[in-house]
Amino acid sequence: MNLKMIKNAYRFLKHDQWFMPFLKKNRASLFLIFFLGFLTFFCGSALMFVSGYLISSCARHPYNLFLVYVPVVLTRAFGIGRPVFKYIERLKSHNWVLKTTSALRGKLYKTLERDGSFLSRHFRTGDLLDLLADDLDHLENFYLRTIFPIIVAYLVFFLLMIFVGISNLYLAVALFLLLSTIIFLIPILALPAAYSRYSRQKNLTQKQYEHSTEAFFGLRDWKIAHREQDFTDYNSQFDSQAAKIKDKNRQLELNRNLLIQLLFGLIATVLLCWSGTNLTASKMMANYAASVVLAFFPLMDCFLPVTQAALELPLYSVSLKRLNDLSQSTSIKTVATSQKQEVALPEQIAFDHVSFNYGPKEQALLVDFSLRVHKKEKIAILGPSGEGKTTLLQLLIGDLSAKQGTISFDGQPISERQNQRSSWFSYLNQSAFIFNTTILNNVRLGNERASNDDVKRVLAQVGLQEFVSKLSKGVDTIVEENGSLLSGGQRQRLALARILLKDAPILLLDEPTVGLDPLTESQLMQTIFKTQKDKTMFWITHHLAGLEQVDRIIFLEKGKASMSGTPQWLYDHDPRFRRLYDLDIGRI
Repeated sequence: MNLKMIKNAYRFLKHDQWFMPFLKKNRASLFLIFFLGFLTFFCGSALMFVSGYLISSCARHPYNLFLVYVPVVLTRAFGIGRPVFKYIERLKSHNWVLKTTSALRGKLYKTLERDGSFLSRHFRTGDLLDLLADDLDHLENFYLRTIFPIIVAYLVFFLLMIFVGISNLYLAVALFLLLSTIIFLIPILALPAAYSRYSRQKNLTQKQYEHSTEAFFGLRDWKIAHREQDFTDYNSQFDSQAAKIKDKNRQLELNRNLLIQLLFGLIATVLLCWSGTNLTASKMMANYAASVVLAFFPLMDCFLPVTQAALELPLYSVSLKRLNDLSQSTSIKTVATSQKQEVALPEQIAFDHVSFNYGPKEQALLVDFSLRVHKKEKIAILGPSGEGKTTLLQLLIGDLSAKQGTISFDGQPISERQNQRSSWFSYLNQSAFIFNTTILNNVRLGNERASNDDVKRVLAQVGLQEFVSKLSKGVDTIVEENGSLLSGGQRQRLALARILLKDAPILLLDEPTVGLDPLTESQLMQTIFKTQKDKTMFWITHHLAGLEQVDRIIFLEKGKASMSGTPQWLYDHDPRFRRLYDLDIGRI
């Protein structure tokens, strides 16, 4: 069982993307941290060794003070060195860990960003909260509480064995067996049980995040039903279960520490017996008898944390596995460019024989699909639900990769220009998120450097100037979570203002008027076409009214464009489109 776990851990670390790369990245700093840790325990042990020698020498009443002058100086030196080295080691280790954790957080956000269009589909809010708040914190503790103490302890152990082995082989064998029991055997034997307990603890924590977020989002319903106490009890049940697991872990830790302390006592007894046998042949050697025993006691602080640190490995391994699984599930094949290129507006966007499906058993959403879109052209994409209209946009911006075929900008694959996607695209869908902050900050998400006058200008363009002017705080009014202070049309207009402020050359509209009344829908689309006339546009819609403003219509059906042409041409030559159009505007 233990051997299998070790093999699995080795295979896991071999392909790890969250732990090993950061250890390899700053090797010089790590070696310095380990060396400082070793010096801390060396000074502590040397301090006790010299102190023991000094006490024994002074007990014999030396006839000259200079006979103990060197031990006195060394005592002062080691006494100063131990806290100084410990302070520097803590400073360096925490600085390294905080920098690494900062890099890990950046890596996590970038990893989630790759899957930004599918977060709600692939993750529950509680899972994301668990990743952000719990798993990364575990990695921070992983370095400080596990990796650093274990490596320093093993370094001290092997150097101690070499030194003692040179002095006395039999003593070295005895110490090796006893210390190996403490830092190797006990952790290995206790690891399977610890893995089971920490797995339960991690699963419980994950459930707690999931249920807490669900309960929080339904907080208004709890309050309306006057069930505030039930809300508190609902969340506290997980706290009591977690407390039971922690209490059990604490009890087991106390039992292990008792066993380890007994082994330390046995080691001290062995050293005492060895000193009494081998260091009493002369008065000079007898001065070292107490030194050998006393020198071991500071090393107990080095070896004692090893068992607990090793037994926490399962807790951190679960977090590491979740983070690595996240990296694999959100990986997108992109070609990294050597440097950021200047954004040049593409003269042509091309879909060449593109095929796509979400899985081998899933129905193909696009089959040998081809399309050419020229600069500033307005394209309307129609079709039944589930025919791949939104998928087409996700392929265009690079959130998805085509199974066959290519998508290119002026002949260059979109995968090679992912570093420019944020500058090229503006995206407006039917549920644009409005944050719980001011109107000014919500609009400025499109361009953080925009001035207040720029924000007011785009608010006027989308028809919100009059509404905002009536608010007591104007653009500094907080619109609450998801813009609950605003109506549906106002939320969409606010999101449109954000897009206008960004001023990207390609506009993607994914049914932006769903849920709006016909008058608001018409006003919003008129505003879009008026303000975005110089932009390339892809507009997904189910409504045919207003399509006369676009340059071309694509009707997706069974993975292909079953209808394609200008609105007027389709109305004149395609009976099906003419009937659908007349039905939509109420002529039939």
